[in-house]
Amino acid sequence: MARIISLVNFFFLVTLFAPLIAKRCPLKYKQRTLQLINNELKGDSVVIFIHGTVIPLISPLNYRTTQQRGLIPFIHCARRDQIIAETLTKTSPQEYQTHQFFVYGWCGVLSFAERRKAAEDLYKHLRSYKGSITIIGHSHGASVALYLAQIALEDKNYQFSIDRLILFAPPVQSVTAHHIKAPIFKKVFSFYSSADLGQVADPQGLYDDTKKISINKAYFLFSQRTFAPSQNLIQVRVLLNMQSPGHSDFLIPRFLSRLPATISFLESSAALTRKKDFILNIPRPHEKVHLVKKKHLSGSYIPRTVRTCRCAKKYHCFS
Repeated sequence: MARIISLVNFFFLVTLFAPLIAKRCPLKYKQRTLQLINNELKGDSVVIFIHGTVIPLISPLNYRTTQQRGLIPFIHCARRDQIIAETLTKTSPQEYQTHQFFVYGWCGVLSFAERRKAAEDLYKHLRSYKGSITIIGHSHGASVALYLAQIALEDKNYQFSIDRLILFAPPVQSVTAHHIKAPIFKKVFSFYSSADLGQVADPQGLYDDTKKISINKAYFLFSQRTFAPSQNLIQVRVLLNMQSPGHSDFLIPRFLSRLPATISFLESSAALTRKKDFILNIPRPHEKVHLVKKKHLSGSYIPRTVRTCRCAKKYHCFS
């Protein structure tokens, strides 16, 4: 038990002080031969997935594009990333097609400057594209996407727009959070979990960038889970079969296979209730996605013994 506590404390300290040593020892993989991929966007629509921070030993379980930079088409994506595209295509072929799917590879360093640079490079690919753009950002991949609003404004490109911005577990930080209201983002869907420690682990208060760039001088030490309300934003606390998912669970087929139907459900629910913040349960396959009333949840932790949505009487679920 003592060893476990020591390991937990060690990883906490690494997370806490990583920003302070980022300039001297960036948090990234050993340098290998990088494959730079530049592709022109064609067709009426594209879907771009942006991965999050690359952490040694951990990120290989989630991302396979750490040695690729730029827009990577489906045929050149690693198998793990192809599964994301195939899952979405199988579920909703009208909205998602593999030949329209790209992964945007960036260095993944835990740094505001690197995320800003990644967004600048991505903007170069997108600024002249006239079709519909859907961006899916996981973790700090969402932060990269949010920087697009600032870069487009600096470029005075008022015609540039992102039709749908879909965020999985975005670390909400004062430097980028206000970009969510930018007019370039027509629709924004932000999915988060109350049990996701990875989303809030980045200590924004320890960065010099937070003190210099942040519009709101009163900010939290750690990243937050939710954005301030906005007309273009729908925020969703996700439950998978009445259990709060972890940081990487947003990339598994179990969640992705229900994403198109979930977004359609949220759009109709938002129109009916005029509510922009939801708790949503995604049950087992072949069962309907439904909303859950917050006041009937016993805290943010859902017991593992709760397996199905037949607990509707206890948790007062409604569809």
